[in-house]
Amino acid sequence: MFMFHEFHQAEHHFFSLISDAQADYGHMIAFATGVPTSHLNPVIVKKIDEQFLNTLFQCHSFYTSKQLLWSLILPEYLYQPELEKSLQSLHFTYAEKGVAMEALINSMVFPKFESSLVIREMVGDLSAWSLPLLYGFESTIEITGAYRRKHEVASATGAKLYHFSGFIENEPVCSLSLSLYGHYARIDDLATTPVYQKKGYATQLIHAAIDFAKKHHITKCFLEASMTGLSIYQRIGFKELFINRYYEQIPLQLETPRMILRLMNETDLDHLAELNMDEEVRKFFPDGVQTREQTKRRIQEFMAFYRNHGLPCFVIWNKLTHEFMGRCGFGPLETGEIEVGYLLARKFWGKGYASEALGALLDWSKHHIDSKYIIAFAPIEHKASQRVMEKCNMTYYKVDLGHGVMCKFYRINNK
Repeated sequence: MFMFHEFHQAEHHFFSLISDAQADYGHMIAFATGVPTSHLNPVIVKKIDEQFLNTLFQCHSFYTSKQLLWSLILPEYLYQPELEKSLQSLHFTYAEKGVAMEALINSMVFPKFESSLVIREMVGDLSAWSLPLLYGFESTIEITGAYRRKHEVASATGAKLYHFSGFIENEPVCSLSLSLYGHYARIDDLATTPVYQKKGYATQLIHAAIDFAKKHHITKCFLEASMTGLSIYQRIGFKELFINRYYEQIPLQLETPRMILRLMNETDLDHLAELNMDEEVRKFFPDGVQTREQTKRRIQEFMAFYRNHGLPCFVIWNKLTHEFMGRCGFGPLETGEIEVGYLLARKFWGKGYASEALGALLDWSKHHIDSKYIIAFAPIEHKASQRVMEKCNMTYYKVDLGHGVMCKFYRINNK
């Protein structure tokens, strides 16, 4: 990273200007803009070592607490093929590549144009500035509006973040943002509405932004381009530095005919605490009901099962009514075996929901958990839970202690 530290300084500075929060974990830095789309809440990888996966999970917790989608930017000069397994464990999928570029301001060459494009620096209300972004990034009005407001707030606080738009007959047809950091500039958000593309307007807009940067004694400019959009930048003097690999996270979620099983996180505390305070729900647990603080600690333990062992725990939601129904998932036993469990709110007892959830978990485990058997157990008196296991083709094989009480143990072949 050191050889490209100037690019990364400008990159981090830009995202810090428009972010509500950020977290530097040493190996990675996470930016949370609050905009509801993953690519505007990026984690930028700075270093690769044996802590890579643990740091990814820290980032996961950071964004989960803010209920944000996020993406990962991995410079190709740091890339190692074996990282793919760690990324897949958090359900990241490779999306695309981007090209980090730089240009020396005094070496840039711009062609002369005869056009009716009128370029303006946009100050205050950035509604007009944001219109080309709606088309340029195949976005939505909601996302573009939220992103615009981040830029307006940053500019209002005196940040060195500037906005330029090109107009044809008072219609904004192209836009970009320019951030300044020390003697460096960075161009972002370059977009042109489709009907005005390939007319040289974007090049004229960049020219105006570079002239503005010169007046602020800027010597070098950075940007990131798509693989298909390099030529416009190369013609005016930008050169390739390195390739970035972009990864998008596909949240782990299972579906059944009546339910959605979503990966558990800290935001589920209210629902799970209420579930764990129900004496009837906790009737067969040796420790009885749990306090809110105990539930909070238990959520952390469940999340650690996934982080450390790849064993997910889910919260269950009703597809039709969107009600919280309970929890289910996997955990490691001291014997090295893998346990599966489930706990539903009383309202949903006796309607086949538990066996539906357990069936989905057992189907998933065959493809994702490397274990000969999946184990389940219930106290000897808990006949209803035993019937759920039997309905899902689990086989009774012993009576033994399970979490401190005598239980009937069941298992199913996972191969």
